[in-house]
Amino acid sequence: MNRRKPNIHRFLEGHGIRCLPTRQATEPRPRNVIYGGRLVGRMIRRQGEQHTGRVIAAVIASNPSALYGDVLFAVSLFITAHRPDAQVADLRREFAAIDVLALRAAAQHLAHGRGGVIAARARALALLIASTLLTKEAA
Repeated sequence: MNRRKPNIHRFLEGHGIRCLPTRQATEPRPRNVIYGGRLVGRMIRRQGEQHTGRVIAAVIASNPSALYGDVLFAVSLFITAHRPDAQVADLRREFAAIDVLALRAAAQHLAHGRGGVIAARARALALLIASTLLTKEAA
C-alpha cells in the first residue's frame, strides 16, 4: 500500500498562505506566510484536512501574521475541546474578536517566569483563548 504524504504547499496555497523555507524567516512575520510547515503536515495527517483548514481559517481571522506553530497548536486544542462541530464561518466570526498575537505574548509572560517554567506556551495560550472566548460568550 502506497501511503502518500499530503501536499502541504498545495493545501496552504488553497487557504491563501505561502509556505517558505525556515531559513527565510523574518521578524516581524509577514501576513499569510508560514515557515517550514511541518506542524501543518502533522496536523493534516493526525486530525484531517477539514480540522486543519478550520484551525487556519480561525487564526487568519484573528491575525494573519500569527501563523506560528504554537498558535496553530493552541487553536487546534481549543477547537477540539470547545468547538468540535463549529462551522468555519462561526469560527472566523468568533476569532475575529480577539488578537491571538497579543494572547501569545501574555501566554509567554505567564508560562515562563523568572524562577522557571509553569507550562508550555501552547497550552497556556490555549487556556487564554478559551478563557477569553468563553467569557465573551457568557456575557
